Amino acid sequence: MPLGQRRVLRLDGAVATVASESAFEAEQVLADAVTSHPEVLPVADLGMGPLVAVAAEFPTDAGPIDLLAVDGTGRLAIVEFKVGPENSDVRKVIAQLLDYGSALWRMPYEELCERARGCRSPGLGGALAAHVAGRLAELNAEAAIQDPHLVAGSAGERPVAGAEVGAGMDESNAGPAFDVAGFEEAVAGCLRDGTFLYVYVARELDVRTERVIRYLAEVPKLALLAVEVDYFRTGDGAILVPRTAFVPSWSGPAGTPGRPQAADLHDAPPKVRELLSRLDEVAGTVGAIRDTTAAQVLYRPWRNASGIGVYVDGRRVEFDLQSFRQRGEDDVADSLLERLAGISGKRPAPIWPSVPPQALLDHWRPTGEQLMIDYLRARQQHRGDVGFSVDRLHRLLAAIPAGRWACYGDVAAAAGTGAMALGQHLRSCPDCPWPHRVLQNSGTIAAGFRPAGSDGENDDQAALLTADGVAVTGGRADPACRLTFTDLRELAAHGERL
Repeated sequence: MPLGQRRVLRLDGAVATVASESAFEAEQVLADAVTSHPEVLPVADLGMGPLVAVAAEFPTDAGPIDLLAVDGTGRLAIVEFKVGPENSDVRKVIAQLLDYGSALWRMPYEELCERARGCRSPGLGGALAAHVAGRLAELNAEAAIQDPHLVAGSAGERPVAGAEVGAGMDESNAGPAFDVAGFEEAVAGCLRDGTFLYVYVARELDVRTERVIRYLAEVPKLALLAVEVDYFRTGDGAILVPRTAFVPSWSGPAGTPGRPQAADLHDAPPKVRELLSRLDEVAGTVGAIRDTTAAQVLYRPWRNASGIGVYVDGRRVEFDLQSFRQRGEDDVADSLLERLAGISGKRPAPIWPSVPPQALLDHWRPTGEQLMIDYLRARQQHRGDVGFSVDRLHRLLAAIPAGRWACYGDVAAAAGTGAMALGQHLRSCPDCPWPHRVLQNSGTIAAGFRPAGSDGENDDQAALLTADGVAVTGGRADPACRLTFTDLRELAAHGERL
């Protein structure tokens, strides 16, 4: 149906106004509107609760995600906006979504939070769990005002899941108490397992895009949701009406709950059950935490940390050596890798090595005493540390060439720490090379920039960047001169100037 033929009525008290269907002026109009209120997206069709914005233009090494959101159960949603069918190459759009997912996969929970704090929206200033709990409470309060019968517990209805008492709510309209520890654990598990929801939001879902989305959702069973947004103009504003354009046939609260269900270990192969029994003894000896997801049983040194993952189907047992290498502890990682190679009979991958469960059982005495216990105790030493090698950070900063800059979040990720810890180190360490080349995500020049040990004469960050060859306009560094996380990762790996 051609644009302009559809009409809707907007009611403001007793006054009715006609709004006519129109085209979006720009993709940013759609993105800004939904980013401000992601709860309008119909993710309930996939068994999820209302979405809360984590960050707009969330930075990854695959590029910025249009919107990263999460529901109260800790399920993350990657949202991509397109204004209409003029985006002809659907392959690029879908590849972009999957690229974002692969970039988020196995990102530490703390790193996700640090990166979100550097984004323009929603202005995450504190803990992610507190931000989500507060927003869900606001939604419950708003619903109570608009229709008290729905929120106050009328038959067949319930409040927004995961809200807590606050934001003007009282016990009569509050939702269930927000489980902070469970939320953080679920987000960490979603990152670890890559169980993201992919949401494609467009003015219109064309036939080719729907065909590709349907295939990926029905065969590989990716959690894909397509949303069309109707846009109606009035004399003094606009009305946006999101509606589901595609949802997988297996979707719904029974088919895909917001938080993936734990695996049924009764169906696991006997070798997996035997290995889990022995690992339970190891975990008890060193005080490790056991957690079961839909695909793995995880043994972790502390809550939300990565560790040893036993796949329930018996495919492999996986070890996180990345945490050691990020901290410059390559000697520890290499020693553990040599032991895994001796057990499996072949050289595993250096970052996330894996071995068959049976190989561990066949060599259990040396495995339990010399590998599992040593691994978990070595990982426990990381708890509460600065999370990175200072020497490695200094080498990385020294490799950033004149005429280039990088943001705190990307430098921190490449160095194996968080943006806050990095900022504290830059302010206190007189030996950091070129600290003026590290800026906020937006490239904004920091007010009162003063490197540690400065004599006060060379504290003008804009002047230092300009001398480097970086143009500074309106208090911001030239974005074309920014190094990406991928660039920095290459620098950290090779120590080479670009």
